[in-house]
Amino acid sequence: MGDPFDLAAGWLQEHLLIPLLYALGAMQWEDVAYGWALFAVYGACQVAITYVVCVPLEHWRPVERWPDARAVTVDVFYTVVSRVGVLPLFTFVLFYRAQVALNGFLADHGWVPPTLERLFPFLLGQPALTFLLYAIILDCADYWRHRLSHRFGWWWALHSLHHAQRQMTFWSDDRNHVLDDLIGALWFGAIALAIGVPPLQFPLLVLVLRFLESLSHANARVSFGRIGERLLISPRFHRAHHGLLAAGQRSCNYGAVLPWWDMLFGTADFGRGYEQVINSCTSVVNYSVFPTPVLQPAVVQPTVVQPTITQPLPYNPTLPNQQTASQQMLQQQVNTQVFAGQSTVVNTQACWTGNGAGLVYVAR
Repeated sequence: MGDPFDLAAGWLQEHLLIPLLYALGAMQWEDVAYGWALFAVYGACQVAITYVVCVPLEHWRPVERWPDARAVTVDVFYTVVSRVGVLPLFTFVLFYRAQVALNGFLADHGWVPPTLERLFPFLLGQPALTFLLYAIILDCADYWRHRLSHRFGWWWALHSLHHAQRQMTFWSDDRNHVLDDLIGALWFGAIALAIGVPPLQFPLLVLVLRFLESLSHANARVSFGRIGERLLISPRFHRAHHGLLAAGQRSCNYGAVLPWWDMLFGTADFGRGYEQVINSCTSVVNYSVFPTPVLQPAVVQPTVVQPTITQPLPYNPTLPNQQTASQQMLQQQVNTQVFAGQSTVVNTQACWTGNGAGLVYVAR
């Protein structure tokens, strides 16, 4: 019996891809159709493995529980389309063609294509170590892509769609704007071409890294301990990045797989526990600070209102409810600010009290 992945890819190529390419008049892509089919099968298996690993974790120790989780269905759609369709198309078909074109251009001009083995000769004959170094370099590149996507307003407008999910689970990893995904693919592919990642290794690198990224988004109280947290990004570490106090253009914990880059460049936050992370899933979004059309609003820090009465109300024994009336005036003032689009928080450490001279606002 043959390799099941090979058999599944062969069936897809024969019964789906070749007829489709023929109908579209694109038979020049026939030579890479099998590669796309193979990595589409790998992507489907990765989705299944991620499901088998993360669902028990989320049921075992969830950070949040929701009575209605239908919002997650959108993320499931994003994940299936990305892992089974788009990623195999990019990571094998387009990357393969780009690398062939680049190597041909360099050879025509008398240059040798770049590889890590040429830069570090000790890597020759060490495929596992080379694969690991490829993963580390690509993860570092992804850190800077992610950090810059929070830094520039136009990019954050795209990337904030990833932060818009109010029920963050392992499915949320692929919830991205199509332009943000395109930028990420070009960024990732350019770095891979620059360090000479082989065409057959690139899709495997993407699959491994994306599996770990999905795990970091899981709705699970999972931490790797003091040492482990500094070796691999955990769900606790990355959830702080999605938290209300951290999300936005000045965030923390940008790393995708390794926390080393956050530690090196001063953006790591290991001290935020689950009780301290106010997850963006439960936050109320303020749309008034964004022009229309808007992709995803930023998080606005609430303004504390300290209500005061500048002129004391004279005491009138014929008005037994004058304290209630004053309170109603205050509530009307607060409501007006709320409906005007402001995020308002009333100081609850205060109270109203009455005396012979009138009503006075005092702090508890």
